[in-house]
Amino acid sequence: MEVFEFGPYRLDAAERSLQRLGQPVTLTPKALDVLSVLVRNAGAVVEKDRLLEAVWPNTFVEEGILAVNVATLRKALQDGDGHSYIETVPRRGYRFVAEVRRPETPSHFPANKSRRGAVVAICVAASALAVVVYWLAPSATPPAQFRLRPFVTEVATETWPAFSPNGGAVAYLRGRPASFELVVRSLDGSAPTVLDQNLRMGRIAWTRDGSRVCYGRDGGFWCVGAVGGPPHLVLRGVTSAQFGPGDGSLLFIQVLQGKPRLMSSAPPGAEPKPVMEVELHGTIGELVSPLSPDESRLVAADPSAWDCWIVPFPAGTARRAGFRTRAAAWFPDGRRVLYAESKIEAGGLLTVGGEGSQPGRQILQTPVSIFSASLRPDGAQAIIATGMPDWDIVEFTIDGKLVGKAAASAAQDVAPDWSPAGDGFLYVGNSTGPYAIWKTGAIGVAPVWLANIDRSNYAKPRFSPDGKRIAYVDSQGLKVIAAHGGAPAPVVQTGDHVSSLCWSSDGETIYFARRGTIWRVAGQGGVPAPVGKGSFVIDASAGGKWIAYSPTEGRSLYSTSGEVRMMTPDGAADFPLASGIPIAGAFAPGGKRYYTLNLDQRSLSEWVVDTRRWTRRVNLDLPAHDGVFDLAVHPGGERLLLMSGGLRLDLWLVEGWRP
Repeated sequence: MEVFEFGPYRLDAAERSLQRLGQPVTLTPKALDVLSVLVRNAGAVVEKDRLLEAVWPNTFVEEGILAVNVATLRKALQDGDGHSYIETVPRRGYRFVAEVRRPETPSHFPANKSRRGAVVAICVAASALAVVVYWLAPSATPPAQFRLRPFVTEVATETWPAFSPNGGAVAYLRGRPASFELVVRSLDGSAPTVLDQNLRMGRIAWTRDGSRVCYGRDGGFWCVGAVGGPPHLVLRGVTSAQFGPGDGSLLFIQVLQGKPRLMSSAPPGAEPKPVMEVELHGTIGELVSPLSPDESRLVAADPSAWDCWIVPFPAGTARRAGFRTRAAAWFPDGRRVLYAESKIEAGGLLTVGGEGSQPGRQILQTPVSIFSASLRPDGAQAIIATGMPDWDIVEFTIDGKLVGKAAASAAQDVAPDWSPAGDGFLYVGNSTGPYAIWKTGAIGVAPVWLANIDRSNYAKPRFSPDGKRIAYVDSQGLKVIAAHGGAPAPVVQTGDHVSSLCWSSDGETIYFARRGTIWRVAGQGGVPAPVGKGSFVIDASAGGKWIAYSPTEGRSLYSTSGEVRMMTPDGAADFPLASGIPIAGAFAPGGKRYYTLNLDQRSLSEWVVDTRRWTRRVNLDLPAHDGVFDLAVHPGGERLLLMSGGLRLDLWLVEGWRP
C-alpha cells in the first residue's frame, strides 16, 4: 500500500482515494494523481514538465492544466484557511510543504461502508477546475498548439459569456445567484465595464453591429450600449431572445394555446407574431444559439433536459440535433456548431458537431460540467464557463440565523427533506461518484446510502407522512423504498422526465408532475389520474387542503423565476400565490403558513394561507456570494434546512485550435 498522512488527511495513492477524518474527499482522478506526485516528493520542488509527464504521459496538454488542478486541490484541502499544503515556486513548479507521515499500519479512521463506488467527476458548474484536452481522431502528428488560459477567475461566479461580433470583447454575467452584473471585458486585458446590475442569470445577445448588448431583466428584454449608458426596455414579457436577419427582428419561443411557436418581433419591440411557416416539437422552449451565419437556422432546446433541435428559418419543421446543451454557437461555415454538454460519466465536454446523426467530435473534456460556451465569430477562439458547484445542506433557525452545516461534502449536497419526526433528513449527494439518496438520523451523524438515481431524471425524494417510506424517481420511473433501505417497489413506470413529487397528508397518494400535468397515484402503485395542469408540484399542506404547484413551462426546482399557485387535491379550486418568484417553497407544520424563497435568493417570505397575505420577510445569515435554492421546514416549525451555495463558475479561453 502507498498510504500517506498529512494534517487530518489520509491519501491512498494506489487506490486514488483521499479521506479527511475518515470521510471521503471528492476529487477527480487526475487531481488525485497530481496530489500523489507532490506528496511522494514532499519538501522538494516538482518541476512543471515532470508533473505533466507523470500525470499525462504521452498526451498533449497545456501547462495551464496544472494551475487549475492545483487550485482544485487547494480548495479541497482548505489550503490557506490556517493551513498550508501546496506552495507555488514561480517559473518552476510546485512543492508540497506539509509534514507527511507513512503509517506502518492502516489508519483506523471510521469508514462508512455504505459510501461505496469510485470517485468521479462532479457534473454541474463553478470555481477553478482540472481540465484535460484530448483529440478523439487518431493522428500521426500532434495537433496544433492548443492553449487553455484563464480569462476571468474571480471569487464571484462568471457565466454566460458571449463574444462581440468583432471578436474583440466578451460580455458576461458576474456575481451570485439573483444578483449579477452585466460586464464587458476586452480581450486585450483592459479593465472591465459594468453595464447593468441586480440581474438574474440568463443568456446574452449582441446586436450584429456590436453597438449594444441585450439580456433579460425585470420580466423583459433589455439592451444597453456596449460602452455604457442607460439600459432601455425593448420588449416586455420576454427575457431570452435572438436577433433575426440584420437585427431587424427579435426571435424567441413562446407557448400559444399549449403549443410552442417561434415568435418574431419586427422591428424589435413591435407586437410579436408567430412565424407560422416554422413547425416546432411540443417540448421545445428556448433558443440556445444565435441565427446561423447564412440566416437559415437556429438551435432550440427543451429546457427540462436540454435536448436540442435544429429550427429552420424562415420556414420548415424542426428536427432533432442529436445533442444536449444550453448553449450552442455556429462556425463561420454555417454547417457546424460548437456546443457544451455535461455527462455524469465524462464531466463537461466541448464538442464540434454537424446536423446529422453522426456523433460530434469532442475536443475538450473537463471533470465537471461546462455550463455554457461562446465561439468567436471567426471560429478561432472559444470561451467556456466551467467550474465546480458548491452546494451544501445548511441548518438555520426559522428567523434566519445560521445553526451550522448539516451535509457539506466536497461534492454536491442538495434537495433536503426532514423526516416527519424531525430526527433526521434526506438529501441527494454525489460525494462517492453517482448521484444517490442519503439518509441521516441526526445532524452530524454519518449518512446511510439508500439508492442511486439518475441525475438527468430525478425529483426531490420525499418522506411519507408516517416516515416509513420514501418516494423518489430514477430513470425507470416513480418508486418507493422503505426508510430503513432495501429493495424499492415500482409505483409508476413513466419512461420520461418527472420533475417533482410529494405525498398527500394521509400518505395514501403520491402527486407528481410530468409533461405539463400534475398526476396522482396510489402510494402502492396503480394507474395515475390527472389532477390539473402544472409543470411542478412543490408541496402538500397538512390536512390535505392545498397543493402548492407551478404552471410555468420548462421550470425545475431550482428555477429562479416562475409562477406559484395553490389548488385543492381534486383540482376544483385554484388561485395564484405569486409570479416571478423562485419555485422552491414549503408548508410549515399544520399547513397554515407557507414559506417561499425571494428573488434575491437570500431571504424567505412567509404567507398565511387562510388570509392569503404575506406576513413577514426573513433575511438569511449567508456568506456574500451564496444563495439559497431549496428549503425544508422542520416538523417543529422552528428550524429550516436550506440548500445553500452557488455555481462558482470561471471563464476560460480555448485558443490555438483546429476544430
